[in-house]
Amino acid sequence: MRLAALAAGLGFFGVSAAQTESYGLPENIQDGNILHLFCWSSPQIRTAIPSIAEAGFTAIQISPVQGNAHSGAEWFYAYMPYDFAIKGTGAVNNADALKKVCEQAHKYGVKVIVDVVANHINGAAVNRDAWWNTNDRLRPTTSKVNYASRTSITQHRMGDYPDVNSESAEVQERAKDFVQALKDCGVDGIRWDAAKHIALPSENCDFWKAVTSVPGLYHYGEILDTPGGSNANGLMKEYTDYMSVTDNTYSRIVLNAVKNGTVPTTHASWASSTIADSKVVYWGESHDTYANDGGETKNVTQERIDRAWAIVACRAGASSLYLSRPSQTGYREIKMGVQGSTHFTAPEIAAVNHFRNAMVGKPDYYTASGGVACITRKDGGAVIVVGNGGSKAVSVENGGGYCPPGIYVDKISGNTFTVTASKISGTTGPTGIAVLYDGVADTQPRVTFSPEGGSFKGETLDVKAELVNAVSGTVAVSAAGIAGYEETLAPGVNTLTIGAGVAFGETITLRWSADAAGGAAASGEVTYTKVDPSLRPADMPSEFYILGQVNGNSWDPSIGVKMDEDGSSFVADVTIQGAFSFASALGAKGNWSAFNASGVRYGATSADVPLAIGGSAAIQKVTDPKAYTFAAASAGTSYTIAVDWDTMTVSVREAAGVDGVTVEDAAAQPEYYTLQGIRVDEPSTPGLYIVRRGRSVSKVYIR
Repeated sequence: MRLAALAAGLGFFGVSAAQTESYGLPENIQDGNILHLFCWSSPQIRTAIPSIAEAGFTAIQISPVQGNAHSGAEWFYAYMPYDFAIKGTGAVNNADALKKVCEQAHKYGVKVIVDVVANHINGAAVNRDAWWNTNDRLRPTTSKVNYASRTSITQHRMGDYPDVNSESAEVQERAKDFVQALKDCGVDGIRWDAAKHIALPSENCDFWKAVTSVPGLYHYGEILDTPGGSNANGLMKEYTDYMSVTDNTYSRIVLNAVKNGTVPTTHASWASSTIADSKVVYWGESHDTYANDGGETKNVTQERIDRAWAIVACRAGASSLYLSRPSQTGYREIKMGVQGSTHFTAPEIAAVNHFRNAMVGKPDYYTASGGVACITRKDGGAVIVVGNGGSKAVSVENGGGYCPPGIYVDKISGNTFTVTASKISGTTGPTGIAVLYDGVADTQPRVTFSPEGGSFKGETLDVKAELVNAVSGTVAVSAAGIAGYEETLAPGVNTLTIGAGVAFGETITLRWSADAAGGAAASGEVTYTKVDPSLRPADMPSEFYILGQVNGNSWDPSIGVKMDEDGSSFVADVTIQGAFSFASALGAKGNWSAFNASGVRYGATSADVPLAIGGSAAIQKVTDPKAYTFAAASAGTSYTIAVDWDTMTVSVREAAGVDGVTVEDAAAQPEYYTLQGIRVDEPSTPGLYIVRRGRSVSKVYIR
């Protein structure tokens, strides 16, 4: 791959349009990723094509060319078309301009997709071709779409736009002629706006049969959430008989996870059960999520969008759309013919695209743990994404053993990663994204450890040790206060329990040796520090309060439930009526401005975060934080809210109770726990404790 222009940032302006060398782009649009040049003009697109090819995008998507969207007009006029025809308005403003875009793109192996609006037409007769005003080509209904009804979805109006009579043979023929005209200009594919609002053959409508019968074109349809109706799965599958489809539900799941500093636990939504991966289009954000009033992504940082996009853009089969963000954010400020962001030239974006293009035909495997996602491609490589971003030492599962063992250089940061049959270990760069392929064989004998050194809280720690490129090896364990001992390692994963008998604050050293079959040997060491779990982190506040709808409270800076400190956690048993966040101090009644400016507030960083029993979410100090919600809350029932300062997470769990608990084994040695489940050797202060004797538990008050 040629990376000169990428290194020069916007250096594509100096690349000759005559260059026609190969950029390794797949022939099939679905096998690569799509760059959405939302509102860009023809000259702007043509100038950027070399950079787009170098960034590894297989296709570009341009805005509708159907009229009513003169250069400088608000973007949404492009979605109120004059006709099913190429009209002399818009950012790409005529057939000749479209041909020039296609010719330039094809020189570099880039395909061209045009966004087509076929469900509706402009509501003003003067702004639509007169052809539409006769022969029932538009439905007479003024009823707005009821999304609970499939019939309404396909037969009624979106907003104030007349619904096209898609069942009409005349309408189908006009749409097909338009598709043919686009192909004659060199267009390679169609993005069908509002595709779910046009019915299917099983619903007595042959529109999709007609428009997809023009040979040699790629089609994908915008289907948001679900097609509706009582047979949504069957309808979704039927759409894929004619086109690929968007999955905004999973795209939103991925982005929400990243916004909360983590990654999704599942690999797909529709593609997990109903349709093939090769029929899916994902995105980090779309023009709707950015440009519409209240657009959910316009205030999300580009870096977070990039991490969410990277998680879906390296998959097998599924394509992914990358939006060139407009220069403005206001609904009416985003205009046709105004060039958007060129961040698509960033090395991390190019690296993900190049990875995807190199992995065509190789199955993938998705794993997620500790806020890190890893997508491996069989016999190919891996993409690693840290949900919270930034440089981070990671040791993640080599899903399916798909990434070949070896030494890899991250295509983005240049950091070295080591891959074994079971693990991928290394440090991501500042983007939080690592791209690994084209590794070299790793022949050095060694022992890998998980976790790989560091500190741990508690009495003991289980460390997993594994021989790599070795047939035998040992681990010698030493620490102050214990007799040193040595463990012989067996093939596979060995579990070593360390820490027993070692005082808090002491260092435990594991010295390892490994011997290869050919006689090569190596040795090294890794250290762990045992930390007293009762010690509080240095940055942990002296007090902490729950604000919001708990214990019958309302939102007010002066009202909060003070939490109890328990080691490195704050805990409180409360009833929950709605949403809540946190603060390290209370403020003046009703004065939210001063309270937010005081730097004492904690919560979620973007959208409100739902919590479930046993689940957790990230918590950060935020000027004006979003809240947490707990849908499972029952009226009058207490739940334990806990904030763990070591992991910076908040969780909800069932509060301890004593109803119906009896002691069956009073002679057994008692074990004492706080109400938050923290074990204590012997209660030293009066209060209520949980006592376990054998298999039975009870609550007791110690005076």
